[in-house]
Amino acid sequence: MEKSRWYDRGLELSVWAILGLVPLVFWSDVALPFEIPKVFVFRLFLYLAIFFSANKYYFGGEFALPRLLKNRVFIAVAGLVMLTVAIGTFKSDYLSISVLGSYFRYQGGLSYFHYFAFFWVCLLGLNRDQFRKCFVVAFVSFLLILVYGVLQKFGVYFGNLNIDEFLGRTFSTLGHPNYFGSYILLLLFPFVAWSLNKKYYWVGGVVSLLALVNLFFTGSRASFFGLIVGLVLFVFMRKEIFKKWVVAFFAGLILLVGGLLIADRLEEGKRSVDSRFVMWPGVVEMIKDGPWHGYGPDTFSISYAPYMSPELLLLEKFNYVPDRAHNVVLQWFSDYGYIGGVVLLIASFWFFWFGFKNMSKSLLGATAFSSLVAIFAAHLFGFSVTVHLVYIFFLLAFVFREASGKDFRVHFKPILWIAMILGLVILIPNILTVSTYSDHPGFYHLSLAKKYSSKSVEDPAYYELAEDEFESALEIMPFYPPVYLEFGKFYHQYENFDESTEKFEYYLELAPENRDEQFYKANPEFYEVFDYLPPQNL
Repeated sequence: MEKSRWYDRGLELSVWAILGLVPLVFWSDVALPFEIPKVFVFRLFLYLAIFFSANKYYFGGEFALPRLLKNRVFIAVAGLVMLTVAIGTFKSDYLSISVLGSYFRYQGGLSYFHYFAFFWVCLLGLNRDQFRKCFVVAFVSFLLILVYGVLQKFGVYFGNLNIDEFLGRTFSTLGHPNYFGSYILLLLFPFVAWSLNKKYYWVGGVVSLLALVNLFFTGSRASFFGLIVGLVLFVFMRKEIFKKWVVAFFAGLILLVGGLLIADRLEEGKRSVDSRFVMWPGVVEMIKDGPWHGYGPDTFSISYAPYMSPELLLLEKFNYVPDRAHNVVLQWFSDYGYIGGVVLLIASFWFFWFGFKNMSKSLLGATAFSSLVAIFAAHLFGFSVTVHLVYIFFLLAFVFREASGKDFRVHFKPILWIAMILGLVILIPNILTVSTYSDHPGFYHLSLAKKYSSKSVEDPAYYELAEDEFESALEIMPFYPPVYLEFGKFYHQYENFDESTEKFEYYLELAPENRDEQFYKANPEFYEVFDYLPPQNL
């Protein structure tokens, strides 16, 4: 057996750090306590992984590559997917946001090329034994997050974070119950496969049960749906290893958990489903009116705002503009247009066929493939964030490595320069994200309007500037309530009461008629409107 060299060890440790730390890390003192730390940790260790990969290719002289690289269909599909993201990113009308990503998500084209780089680093740099060690690290992180999820349910949490906002639904270190549920989907199936190969089956059983308990605590119906889809696929692919009573026990247990989940949150579940049916017709109209190359990644809230139905404000949070389609297929067509959406659909169906055909003989491969299908099913009603995409691209690399068969060896070093160039292309623009950020243009106009409104008290020249900025904000976000509230306050300070009352009344029309204590608790600024309206309008 060949002795592990420093660059192999460095690459392996870098991937371990990504898989182990990205799900765990959060920082309650930053504006986005969950996404920003995860993005930072992922990119930092990815650059280290690229550095070690480049040195591996340089000093190794001869190195092994997966035979799949000789598969023209795989190369064509991978190339088309990356080209689709590149075209959608750079043809966007909101270039800076499409490249760098929005403040809330950081999922612009630059982020996707980090995920692509992670995929290639894992596929080209890790052998099967190293992949399996990476799974062990991922499972340790998984266990810690599950334990914290249970503790969180009973009031134990770190920092200034709690679960009151989500009505008791736990989110552990992921920031949202639905994100936590999707993360469980990505790790549960591979963990079951890993534990089946071990001596102490009860360890796998306990952790699997802990994962199901956490899934129930998240209250995520989309994740439960993905779990059922993944379970059916996994059992069908590997039915020879299961005894009938095992299948019946786990199927019954999952159905019981799902039934309790639905019964416990029946009304909330209905609201969640209703909001998607209200939202999706507007998304379809937006896609029809959009360019063939799409609006660009991470620009959904800008493009969708003019198509948004005010009815959505009655179902979701007031002061709300969705920033995702909550359907992975609609999101693809929104971000990358008709051509890009079709390319990504074809790539997905090809992968489903490829995985089903090649993963049946590998237990861990079958579970990794089942997890990917499960997350796709779940995200027909949701979307991915940083931690999901890190694991999705890792599992994709593992599935393709499992299917590659015997490696082939190459003896030339041009790949060093490819790796170095790839690292520079990713690293240099990423430095800009530290100091450069482009906000949603609607929010930008609203911010300027409020600034000019304040200055107009001392300098009348700012009056028209403020009015123009309010109108620009409304043009982009016609159903965003805070614009009407601030616009009304602006007119009110100049005693233009007819105009201010008109804005305030429309603000109230957008709000639910039956406003309970929970609504006022979630929207404390809503009280302001009653301080400005004349008595006959209350």
